[in-house]
Amino acid sequence: METEDSLRDQLRQLKESGACYVQLRRSDQGLLSWRCLPCIETFTNVTDFEHHLNSDVHINLQNFACNTLLKANRWPFYDSLIFGLGISNDLEVKNVLCYGDMGDMKLDFIGNSLIFRKFSEDESGIHKMWAEWRDKSYPTMQDVPLHDLSLINFKCNLTLGMPASTFKELQQISLYDLYHRSCKLCDCPIPPGCDVSTILNNGSSMLSCSYHNTKGMYHLFHTSCLLNWMLMMEELSQGGPIIQQRRKQKISPKHLAKFQDYHFCPECCCTDDDENFVLWVFRLRDLIVEGRMKWRTCYEHLENSSIGLSFRSAGHQSHATAQGNAPVKLLRIYQGYA
Repeated sequence: METEDSLRDQLRQLKESGACYVQLRRSDQGLLSWRCLPCIETFTNVTDFEHHLNSDVHINLQNFACNTLLKANRWPFYDSLIFGLGISNDLEVKNVLCYGDMGDMKLDFIGNSLIFRKFSEDESGIHKMWAEWRDKSYPTMQDVPLHDLSLINFKCNLTLGMPASTFKELQQISLYDLYHRSCKLCDCPIPPGCDVSTILNNGSSMLSCSYHNTKGMYHLFHTSCLLNWMLMMEELSQGGPIIQQRRKQKISPKHLAKFQDYHFCPECCCTDDDENFVLWVFRLRDLIVEGRMKWRTCYEHLENSSIGLSFRSAGHQSHATAQGNAPVKLLRIYQGYA
């Protein structure tokens, strides 16, 4: 069996050769395994991993990553799922849990995510949505409507969003339990130290979760999952043509209003007593997973790093750039300290 030092030496060589998407992950049992971020695949031995790196599947998805996630202006997140790769304080969020106690959360503005929608050639409906990253060095786009919501990104730790009593209990848990906090949008683990996000209401400077929870607790998701959820919520606000087309069922005005009542937090939505509404939340989550997988083979060729959803097959892939599309919303992103 190879030593940890030799595995890390191989990792260094791979990264020096340009494979910045390769990782070594430690399992719940303490064993190291190889992780390929573009393919979302894990391998327990280096031989199988090397075979994977030379496979057609990996080469195609590596090309996808280079054309979407790995542009020069990269997303500044690492959430263990998709993202892997001098700021001034601008805001404070009052009365939220910080290190287990109620306090004020400081936010630093780090950049914007521009939301785009692309219609089918016959303009019968939207078939792609994506977000492009623009760090704060880019000039402000005054002609693009500002989204009513923003994302707050954090480095995940076990105490985020939890009360002091729970925090004390969590200090006693095992290393195995530490890795079992999961994202409710994809059901995948959220390892400590990875990037997670929650939703901020711009108008009130309150977290979305705070409207239904007066104790300062809030929900966290992989940053990439929540960005995809925000794309789907933008689609919902436009009447949901993709959703209706894919599910062959129209969302009732009552259910549309409920998303607004919960300020679009997916986990808060799932606390509703209306089982049919909660079922819609899970349907949308499944639709996001479907759209994210199709985006890997039917993405847009863009100047900036992007993340998106596609609802057309790879056969519809166009290698023409999408720079002619105008952004429909500007979503602000902050770094939170709690």
